[in-house]
Amino acid sequence: MNIKCILVIITLGVGMATKAQEQALEISGIVKDENNVPINAEIILKDKKNNNIIKTISNHLNGEYNIKISSQKNNNYYVVFLKENYFFKVEEIKYSELQKKGYKIKKEVVLQKLKEGGKYIIGGKNNFYGNSTNNKESAHISMEALHELMSKNQIKIEIWAYEPYDEYHYNIETSSRIAKNITHYLIKNGIGRERIKDIDYLGAQKYKVEIKIITY
Repeated sequence: MNIKCILVIITLGVGMATKAQEQALEISGIVKDENNVPINAEIILKDKKNNNIIKTISNHLNGEYNIKISSQKNNNYYVVFLKENYFFKVEEIKYSELQKKGYKIKKEVVLQKLKEGGKYIIGGKNNFYGNSTNNKESAHISMEALHELMSKNQIKIEIWAYEPYDEYHYNIETSSRIAKNITHYLIKNGIGRERIKDIDYLGAQKYKVEIKIITY
């Protein structure tokens, strides 16, 4: 058997192995506002591993959306929901969830209207506290979405950091640290410093970062 034949066999083998690891993934649901009215939004599916955009779609006027892709084994994803004049939403889809639900995921998403004095928690269920790479990726996705929001809307914000008192809190990525990272990221990527005010520390029962709209 010559070298050319061996290379063909190896290539075919790798291709078949990759194909065997792929699984049809379907993510569907509906996007609504706070009054339960369906809204049209831009929906971006990202690969959590490398932050690459896999697919971008606009949902239907009735709020329904449907994303179909071939998913690699062990892959985790983010779905980012964007709508002009609304605060963004980031949903994390973990491999464990895909296995449990047979690669058919349903997500009903509620987007909050932007308003002066409005407060919006970033992170939510996608808890980005801790030192793991996964948590830092989650925080970065939220930073990107916030940057997109501020690029399209001339808003001024306050970044509120809430923390419980814990003498060991230096071991994790605390709210105040994340708030400073968000400020740095926004300024570095062209958002004027005069549009951002970060408030270091507010007592709370748990860690969270909240964005407050000062002017809109």
